[in-house]
Amino acid sequence: MGEFLTSTSSGNPYEILWKKLWNTKVPGKVKICMWKAANNILPTRESLSHKGYTGPLNCLLCSEAVETKSHVLCNCPMAQEAIGAANIPVASVLPGSFKEWFLRQSHHLNKDNWEKLLMLLWALWKNRNIKLWNDTSKNAQEIVVATFTWYAQFLQVQKIQPQNNAAKLGKNWTPPSSHQLKISVDGAFLPSNDIGGIGGVIRRSDGSFLATFLKCVQHVSSPKQVELLAIREGIEFLQQRGLQDACLESDCQVAIQEIEEDFDLNENAN
Repeated sequence: MGEFLTSTSSGNPYEILWKKLWNTKVPGKVKICMWKAANNILPTRESLSHKGYTGPLNCLLCSEAVETKSHVLCNCPMAQEAIGAANIPVASVLPGSFKEWFLRQSHHLNKDNWEKLLMLLWALWKNRNIKLWNDTSKNAQEIVVATFTWYAQFLQVQKIQPQNNAAKLGKNWTPPSSHQLKISVDGAFLPSNDIGGIGGVIRRSDGSFLATFLKCVQHVSSPKQVELLAIREGIEFLQQRGLQDACLESDCQVAIQEIEEDFDLNENAN
Protein backbone atom coordinates (compact mmCIF):
# COMPACT_ATOMS: atom_id res chain seq x y z
CA MET A 1 0.00 0.00 0.00
CA GLY A 2 2.98 2.32 0.46
CA GLU A 3 3.02 3.30 -3.21
CA PHE A 4 -0.55 4.57 -2.89
CA LEU A 5 -0.11 6.40 0.40
CA THR A 6 2.51 8.87 -0.79
CA SER A 7 1.74 12.46 0.06
CA THR A 8 0.10 14.85 -2.36
CA SER A 9 1.05 18.51 -2.64
CA SER A 10 -1.42 19.23 0.18
CA GLY A 11 0.04 16.53 2.41
CA ASN A 12 -3.19 14.49 2.31
CA PRO A 13 -2.71 11.06 0.67
CA TYR A 14 -6.46 10.69 0.23
CA GLU A 15 -7.08 13.97 -1.59
CA ILE A 16 -7.23 12.25 -4.98
CA LEU A 17 -9.66 9.66 -3.60
CA TRP A 18 -12.10 12.30 -2.33
CA LYS A 19 -11.91 14.23 -5.60
CA LYS A 20 -12.58 11.09 -7.64
CA LEU A 21 -15.42 10.02 -5.36
CA TRP A 22 -17.32 13.32 -5.44
CA ASN A 23 -16.85 13.67 -9.23
CA THR A 24 -18.13 10.16 -10.02
CA LYS A 25 -21.44 10.01 -11.88
CA VAL A 26 -23.44 8.03 -9.31
CA PRO A 27 -26.39 9.07 -7.11
CA GLY A 28 -25.52 11.41 -4.25
CA LYS A 29 -26.61 8.93 -1.58
CA VAL A 30 -24.10 6.43 -2.96
CA LYS A 31 -21.26 8.95 -2.66
CA ILE A 32 -22.27 9.85 0.88
CA CYS A 33 -22.47 6.21 1.93
CA MET A 34 -18.99 5.50 0.54
CA TRP A 35 -17.57 8.63 2.18
CA LYS A 36 -19.01 7.47 5.50
CA ALA A 37 -17.54 4.01 5.02
CA ALA A 38 -14.08 5.38 4.26
CA ASN A 39 -14.26 7.70 7.25
CA ASN A 40 -15.35 4.99 9.71
CA ILE A 41 -18.86 6.43 10.17
CA LEU A 42 -21.05 3.55 8.97
CA PRO A 43 -22.82 1.99 11.99
CA THR A 44 -21.52 -1.57 11.75
CA ARG A 45 -21.87 -3.74 14.83
CA GLU A 46 -18.13 -3.48 15.47
CA SER A 47 -18.11 0.33 15.33
CA LEU A 48 -21.23 0.55 17.51
CA SER A 49 -19.53 -1.63 20.13
CA HIS A 50 -17.20 1.32 20.83
CA LYS A 51 -20.25 3.50 21.57
CA GLY A 52 -22.05 1.36 24.12
CA TYR A 53 -23.61 -1.36 21.92
CA THR A 54 -23.47 -4.72 23.75
CA GLY A 55 -25.35 -6.99 21.33
CA PRO A 56 -23.99 -9.64 18.95
CA LEU A 57 -20.98 -8.68 16.83
CA ASN A 58 -21.25 -11.35 14.15
CA CYS A 59 -22.10 -10.54 10.52
CA LEU A 60 -25.83 -10.44 9.86
CA LEU A 61 -25.42 -12.18 6.50
CA CYS A 62 -22.88 -14.94 7.11
CA SER A 63 -22.78 -15.08 10.94
CA GLU A 64 -19.15 -16.15 10.77
CA ALA A 65 -17.14 -13.00 11.46
CA VAL A 66 -17.20 -9.72 13.34
CA GLU A 67 -19.24 -7.19 11.34
CA THR A 68 -16.69 -4.56 10.32
CA LYS A 69 -16.88 -2.32 7.25
CA SER A 70 -14.19 -4.33 5.51
CA HIS A 71 -16.10 -7.55 6.17
CA VAL A 72 -19.53 -6.33 4.99
CA LEU A 73 -18.23 -4.57 1.87
CA CYS A 74 -15.19 -6.65 0.88
CA ASN A 75 -14.68 -9.95 2.69
CA CYS A 76 -18.11 -11.38 3.46
CA PRO A 77 -18.98 -14.30 1.13
CA MET A 78 -21.98 -12.25 -0.01
CA ALA A 79 -19.74 -9.32 -0.99
CA GLN A 80 -17.17 -11.51 -2.73
CA GLU A 81 -19.84 -13.37 -4.70
CA ALA A 82 -21.52 -10.11 -5.77
CA ILE A 83 -18.24 -8.51 -6.87
CA GLY A 84 -17.38 -11.66 -8.79
CA ALA A 85 -20.81 -11.84 -10.44
CA ALA A 86 -20.44 -8.19 -11.48
CA ASN A 87 -17.04 -8.95 -13.10
CA ILE A 88 -15.35 -6.06 -11.31
CA PRO A 89 -11.58 -6.72 -11.37
CA VAL A 90 -10.79 -5.44 -7.88
CA ALA A 91 -7.12 -5.32 -6.91
CA SER A 92 -5.89 -7.58 -4.16
CA VAL A 93 -4.77 -5.69 -1.07
CA LEU A 94 -2.94 -6.78 2.06
CA PRO A 95 -5.13 -6.78 5.19
CA GLY A 96 -5.78 -3.25 6.35
CA SER A 97 -8.52 -0.68 6.72
CA PHE A 98 -11.43 -0.30 4.33
CA LYS A 99 -10.13 3.19 3.57
CA GLU A 100 -6.85 1.78 2.27
CA TRP A 101 -8.68 -0.85 0.20
CA PHE A 102 -10.96 1.83 -1.22
CA LEU A 103 -7.99 4.04 -2.13
CA ARG A 104 -6.32 1.12 -3.90
CA GLN A 105 -9.42 0.45 -6.01
CA SER A 106 -9.70 4.13 -6.98
CA HIS A 107 -6.23 3.90 -8.51
CA HIS A 108 -6.67 0.46 -10.03
CA LEU A 109 -10.13 0.49 -11.66
CA ASN A 110 -11.15 2.28 -14.84
CA LYS A 111 -14.06 4.71 -14.84
CA ASP A 112 -16.82 2.19 -15.63
CA ASN A 113 -15.66 -0.39 -13.09
CA TRP A 114 -15.14 2.29 -10.44
CA GLU A 115 -18.72 3.47 -10.89
CA LYS A 116 -20.00 -0.11 -10.76
CA LEU A 117 -18.02 -0.76 -7.60
CA LEU A 118 -19.50 2.27 -5.82
CA MET A 119 -23.01 1.22 -6.79
CA LEU A 120 -22.44 -2.35 -5.69
CA LEU A 121 -20.89 -1.44 -2.33
CA TRP A 122 -23.84 0.84 -1.60
CA ALA A 123 -26.22 -2.00 -2.54
CA LEU A 124 -24.38 -4.41 -0.23
CA TRP A 125 -24.76 -2.00 2.68
CA LYS A 126 -28.43 -1.49 1.83
CA ASN A 127 -28.94 -5.26 1.70
CA ARG A 128 -27.31 -5.54 5.14
CA ASN A 129 -29.72 -2.95 6.54
CA ILE A 130 -32.73 -4.75 5.04
CA LYS A 131 -31.55 -7.91 6.78
CA LEU A 132 -31.20 -6.00 10.05
CA TRP A 133 -34.62 -4.35 10.01
CA ASN A 134 -36.76 -6.76 7.96
CA ASP A 135 -34.90 -10.06 8.44
CA THR A 136 -34.78 -10.60 4.69
CA SER A 137 -32.10 -10.18 2.04
CA LYS A 138 -31.36 -10.75 -1.64
CA ASN A 139 -28.80 -13.17 -2.99
CA ALA A 140 -25.68 -11.87 -4.71
CA GLN A 141 -27.02 -12.26 -8.25
CA GLU A 142 -30.23 -10.41 -7.41
CA ILE A 143 -28.23 -7.58 -5.86
CA VAL A 144 -26.07 -7.22 -8.98
CA VAL A 145 -28.96 -7.26 -11.45
CA ALA A 146 -31.20 -4.91 -9.46
CA THR A 147 -28.37 -2.46 -8.78
CA PHE A 148 -27.09 -2.21 -12.33
CA THR A 149 -30.58 -2.00 -13.81
CA TRP A 150 -31.38 0.88 -11.47
CA TYR A 151 -28.04 2.52 -12.31
CA ALA A 152 -28.76 2.30 -16.05
CA GLN A 153 -32.08 4.06 -15.45
CA PHE A 154 -30.32 6.70 -13.33
CA LEU A 155 -27.90 7.43 -16.18
CA GLN A 156 -30.78 7.72 -18.65
CA VAL A 157 -32.50 10.28 -16.45
CA GLN A 158 -29.25 12.23 -16.08
CA LYS A 159 -28.97 12.56 -19.85
CA ILE A 160 -32.22 14.48 -20.12
CA GLN A 161 -31.99 16.63 -16.99
CA PRO A 162 -32.10 20.40 -17.71
CA GLN A 163 -28.69 22.03 -17.71
CA ASN A 164 -28.05 25.65 -16.70
CA ASN A 165 -31.80 26.05 -16.15
CA ALA A 166 -32.44 25.44 -19.85
CA ALA A 167 -34.53 22.46 -20.94
CA LYS A 168 -31.84 20.75 -23.01
CA LEU A 169 -32.83 17.15 -23.72
CA GLY A 170 -30.25 14.42 -24.07
CA LYS A 171 -29.22 13.42 -27.58
CA ASN A 172 -30.32 9.81 -27.05
CA TRP A 173 -33.87 10.66 -25.97
CA THR A 174 -36.56 11.99 -28.29
CA PRO A 175 -39.45 13.72 -26.52
CA PRO A 176 -43.02 12.64 -27.26
CA SER A 177 -45.59 15.05 -28.66
CA SER A 178 -46.83 17.85 -26.45
CA HIS A 179 -48.99 16.71 -23.48
CA GLN A 180 -47.99 13.08 -24.10
CA LEU A 181 -45.88 10.84 -21.84
CA LYS A 182 -43.08 8.50 -22.80
CA ILE A 183 -41.96 5.43 -20.86
CA SER A 184 -38.44 4.18 -21.61
CA VAL A 185 -37.87 0.55 -20.61
CA ASP A 186 -34.76 -1.59 -20.44
CA GLY A 187 -33.61 -4.98 -19.23
CA ALA A 188 -30.41 -6.64 -18.03
CA PHE A 189 -29.57 -10.34 -18.15
CA LEU A 190 -27.10 -12.61 -16.32
CA PRO A 191 -26.92 -15.75 -18.50
CA SER A 192 -24.92 -17.73 -15.93
CA ASN A 193 -27.71 -17.40 -13.36
CA ASP A 194 -30.91 -17.27 -15.47
CA ILE A 195 -32.03 -14.06 -13.78
CA GLY A 196 -32.50 -10.53 -15.02
CA GLY A 197 -33.60 -7.08 -14.05
CA ILE A 198 -36.13 -4.82 -15.74
CA GLY A 199 -36.89 -1.16 -15.24
CA GLY A 200 -38.54 1.85 -16.78
CA VAL A 201 -38.81 5.61 -16.46
CA ILE A 202 -41.84 7.75 -17.35
CA ARG A 203 -41.08 11.29 -18.51
CA ARG A 204 -43.16 14.21 -19.66
CA SER A 205 -42.64 15.86 -23.05
CA ASP A 206 -40.27 18.42 -21.49
CA GLY A 207 -38.07 15.59 -20.19
CA SER A 208 -39.08 15.95 -16.55
CA PHE A 209 -39.33 12.82 -14.43
CA LEU A 210 -42.74 11.39 -13.45
CA ALA A 211 -42.34 7.81 -12.19
CA THR A 212 -40.13 4.74 -12.37
CA PHE A 213 -40.23 0.97 -11.74
CA LEU A 214 -37.59 -1.68 -11.12
CA LYS A 215 -37.83 -5.41 -10.43
CA CYS A 216 -35.91 -8.68 -10.70
CA VAL A 217 -37.20 -11.47 -12.94
CA GLN A 218 -36.41 -15.16 -12.62
CA HIS A 219 -35.97 -17.96 -15.16
CA VAL A 220 -35.02 -15.82 -18.16
CA SER A 221 -33.04 -17.40 -20.96
CA SER A 222 -32.06 -14.60 -23.34
CA PRO A 223 -31.57 -10.82 -23.61
CA LYS A 224 -34.58 -10.63 -25.95
CA GLN A 225 -36.82 -12.32 -23.39
CA VAL A 226 -35.85 -9.90 -20.63
CA GLU A 227 -36.43 -6.94 -22.98
CA LEU A 228 -39.89 -8.26 -23.84
CA LEU A 229 -40.65 -8.64 -20.13
CA ALA A 230 -39.54 -5.03 -19.60
CA ILE A 231 -41.92 -3.89 -22.34
CA ARG A 232 -44.83 -5.85 -20.85
CA GLU A 233 -44.10 -4.53 -17.36
CA GLY A 234 -43.91 -0.99 -18.74
CA ILE A 235 -47.35 -1.29 -20.32
CA GLU A 236 -48.81 -2.72 -17.11
CA PHE A 237 -47.12 0.06 -15.13
CA LEU A 238 -48.90 2.66 -17.28
CA GLN A 239 -52.24 0.86 -16.98
CA GLN A 240 -52.00 0.60 -13.20
CA ARG A 241 -51.66 4.38 -13.01
CA GLY A 242 -54.40 5.10 -15.52
CA LEU A 243 -51.95 6.72 -17.96
CA GLN A 244 -53.34 6.25 -21.45
CA ASP A 245 -51.80 8.98 -23.61
CA ALA A 246 -48.27 7.56 -23.61
CA CYS A 247 -45.76 5.98 -25.96
CA LEU A 248 -43.20 3.31 -25.13
CA GLU A 249 -39.50 3.28 -26.01
CA SER A 250 -37.10 0.34 -26.01
CA ASP A 251 -33.55 0.02 -27.35
CA CYS A 252 -34.15 -3.62 -28.38
CA GLN A 253 -35.17 -3.43 -32.03
CA VAL A 254 -35.65 -7.22 -32.28
CA ALA A 255 -38.26 -7.16 -29.50
CA ILE A 256 -40.06 -4.17 -31.02
CA GLN A 257 -40.06 -5.82 -34.45
CA GLU A 258 -41.59 -9.04 -33.08
CA ILE A 259 -44.34 -7.09 -31.33
CA GLU A 260 -45.10 -5.13 -34.51
CA GLU A 261 -45.20 -8.35 -36.57
CA ASP A 262 -47.57 -9.99 -34.09
CA PHE A 263 -49.77 -6.91 -34.19
CA ASP A 264 -49.86 -6.98 -38.00
CA LEU A 265 -50.80 -10.68 -37.98
CA ASN A 266 -53.62 -10.04 -35.55
CA GLU A 267 -54.89 -7.15 -37.67
CA ASN A 268 -54.84 -9.29 -40.81
CA ALA A 269 -56.61 -12.13 -39.03
CA ASN A 270 -59.46 -9.80 -38.19
